[in-house]
Amino acid sequence: MLPKVGSLCCATHDTTDVSLILTDTVLYFGCRSASSDLFYASEWAHYRKLGARIEVAASRDQTDKAYVQHLIRRDKAMIKEWIVDRRGYIYISG
Repeated sequence: MLPKVGSLCCATHDTTDVSLILTDTVLYFGCRSASSDLFYASEWAHYRKLGARIEVAASRDQTDKAYVQHLIRRDKAMIKEWIVDRRGYIYISG
């Protein structure tokens, strides 16, 4: 998580139009509970306000288990467009 916080910080620091960078940024984060495991929550809220999408799969917060792979499957068309059509990048950590 910390490397992603650092990369977003650097990206937003080096430009005057932050929305150009963050509107094409999605972070998928998986944890057991958002209330106890969502590290850097204040930073993520800040980057959400700047246009980034932060998707959290908190597996124990609802009856049906939700994991990162479920969110990625849900967003597969967008991810395909970014990676294949626009020659973007995906970084996976965990």
